[in-house]
Amino acid sequence: FRSRLIHLSTQFSSEEMQEYVAWILAWEYNQPWSFSFKTLEIVRTLGKGDIELFRKFWGLVFGRKDFFRQLYGFDNECKVMRELGIWYDNYLYLVELWLVWDSESVRNIWSDMPESYEFDIQWKKITLKKEGKSKLEFSSLTTAWLELFSIIWFEKNDTLLELVKTEFIRQWFYE
Repeated sequence: FRSRLIHLSTQFSSEEMQEYVAWILAWEYNQPWSFSFKTLEIVRTLGKGDIELFRKFWGLVFGRKDFFRQLYGFDNECKVMRELGIWYDNYLYLVELWLVWDSESVRNIWSDMPESYEFDIQWKKITLKKEGKSKLEFSSLTTAWLELFSIIWFEKNDTLLELVKTEFIRQWFYE
């Protein structure tokens, strides 16, 4: 595995991309099998612009694995997200790169759940209370993105944080 990873690192012309492979090597040395072969193949196809886009979307991810795809369906959010450079076309591009699942998941939260729901986003813990029979509709990240989460830092963005909180509230939660 390590020899394949070292060989992979020679296929990048960009120093920045070689640096990411070096971080993967370091993780693999300290925590073997943290990265799958599929993730390595995906990393091989990524460019600097892809990583920058990846960082922007990271600000929407809650629970380190999910995000609200339907944010693209609301006019105000669409405008804000377009201005931030994370428009729907960029989402579809991340799907092509095999970083995002292009399917919508629904998780029902019924009365047996606690009165509050805690999630983390941008390294912050947010607690919201549920109202009635709540359900969360979200899209999930691929295993590759989850594995890369540990080595690719995100761009903190309070605007995206508020969009996610607003979407939770729209889905039967309140502060």
